[in-house]
Amino acid sequence: MAVKSNPIISTSIPIAVLKPKLIWIWTDSGENSCFWPRNKIGPSEFDDPSWEPIASEEFFEAVTLASERLWIMDPFFDHKIGLSSIWRALTCGVKDIRIISHEPKPGEWIKARQAKDPINSDIQWKNGFQELHDRFAIVDDEVWHFGSTVGGGYTRFSAASRGWNAADLSVLFKNRWESSV
Repeated sequence: MAVKSNPIISTSIPIAVLKPKLIWIWTDSGENSCFWPRNKIGPSEFDDPSWEPIASEEFFEAVTLASERLWIMDPFFDHKIGLSSIWRALTCGVKDIRIISHEPKPGEWIKARQAKDPINSDIQWKNGFQELHDRFAIVDDEVWHFGSTVGGGYTRFSAASRGWNAADLSVLFKNRWESSV
């Protein structure tokens, strides 16, 4: 029986360079350790206007270095935890920012944040993908998979993986982007 293979898709990151890796988020001893999480943040602190979530250092750096795209599929991605945790990384110049979430686009928040810390790209936002459970980001040609909010800004113990080639997920993202509102 012949094995059918997928066509090779060219990416800017050589496949040999991508190495899958597990990253622990919100730990006392760094992201690559398995020590118990840092102090928990209570629900009331989410509402404190001075509180700002902290993204995973590795994800923040990847977004900072990205030149082409940041595509996010996260049913709960919003401005309180998701967007605010990576905003400063967006100021470095990624060109194509697209987000698919069940949450509405926080237009007024983006406008206010743009006045303080401008980014050069328009944030495109669509609602949809009701079937989505996990959270994914495509940073240039690398897939990131998150157990909680993309970026790692959620304040509970979680993990993320990275180092996956984005060819297949890019096709899925484009299809869902076209069918979302």
